[in-house]
Amino acid sequence: MRLIMTSVLSVFIVSCGGTDFAASNQPARQQPVQQQPQPIGQPPINSFQPIPSPPYNPSLPSNPPIVPVSPAPVLRPPGFIQPNSDAVQRGSFTVWTDPKDPAPGQFYDVIIEVKFASNITNYRESDLTGCIIGTDEYAYALGRGRYAGSGNFANCSQLYAKSTSDFSQGYRKPSFKSGAGIAQLRIPIPGAEDLVRDRIEIRSTILNESQVVTIEF
Repeated sequence: MRLIMTSVLSVFIVSCGGTDFAASNQPARQQPVQQQPQPIGQPPINSFQPIPSPPYNPSLPSNPPIVPVSPAPVLRPPGFIQPNSDAVQRGSFTVWTDPKDPAPGQFYDVIIEVKFASNITNYRESDLTGCIIGTDEYAYALGRGRYAGSGNFANCSQLYAKSTSDFSQGYRKPSFKSGAGIAQLRIPIPGAEDLVRDRIEIRSTILNESQVVTIEF
């Protein structure tokens, strides 16, 4: 309490103009700094200066469109087929056709690509099973060939239930290439009519993975 009252008393004496007693016990008050007068018509020093907006130009869009940047394509090693822009990726598999958009009746190839770990050095075609089933009753079984008969198969299991003698390689055998952590199986397919869908089922025993891709022409 004593310290508080002494502090209040000192402030009171100074604020009342002070006496010789107060002046001898208080430091002299500093003289105020004289401010330089500002020229007439000039803004005060240290005042906020807004940045003027550029003139309106109706030819420039107010919100320019955002253009997405496409990622750089992953190039395959020499000797492998490069996927086109319509390639469909499902898990470890990528599927596309060559040509990209075959005309009705034009022969084409279905390319099935599988990615695997780099420690697998001897990946074989026999690891892949699956089928290609078209809405025009075309059917192809991996490892067997084209089904010689006709039938509306719902899946690969129904197709593999047929006798192996019911399949043929067709007009050209498929080609297979493996290395550098990828393998590509190229299957020749005869031309189809317009608006035909191919259901492609793929399975890898080593990867323990199955995928289904549908392509429509």
